[in-house]
Amino acid sequence: MAIQATRRGLVREFKESEPMTQVRQAVAADERDILDLLVQLLEGLAPLYQSDWANSGDALSSVRDRIEKRQVLVAEVDGNIVGAVSWRPRVAPPPHRMVRYAELETLFVVPDWREQGIAHQLCERVQRACLEQAIPQVRVERRLGAKETSLFAAVGFVEYEKTLIWPRKSLGPSGADGQD
Repeated sequence: MAIQATRRGLVREFKESEPMTQVRQAVAADERDILDLLVQLLEGLAPLYQSDWANSGDALSSVRDRIEKRQVLVAEVDGNIVGAVSWRPRVAPPPHRMVRYAELETLFVVPDWREQGIAHQLCERVQRACLEQAIPQVRVERRLGAKETSLFAAVGFVEYEKTLIWPRKSLGPSGADGQD
């Protein structure tokens, strides 16, 4: 893969030998693969917690619930899942306006496949899926490091009151009224 700077921005060129990533809706047959990838990625973070969680049945139930609600997308290369993203529709609590939004819950890419635009593809597909469901905003309500923050900024999120929100235009000129 080569990335070239042009007057219009960065352009990604694919070589014929480069595997193509397919982003698609997760299906029931993906449950175990998604759970196995989550467990692998959590191993280094909290080994005791992840082991209990993965074996409790809660983990599979959680993955199954999101898939049934069509709130999980997977990235696949050569038939193997290399990344996934999940979200949950929400309504802002009072005293704020009753705003519908989606909370991005999980975004992961297998380490060998990082830095290849897969997370970007997954985020962009979530944004499109939410717009199709009349959900005007996607939020990331977690503390993020600089690398994660720059990833989300690259696909149009902005920080607003310690929350990353997409699209940036939904904040409006005053930052809170939702008008352009």
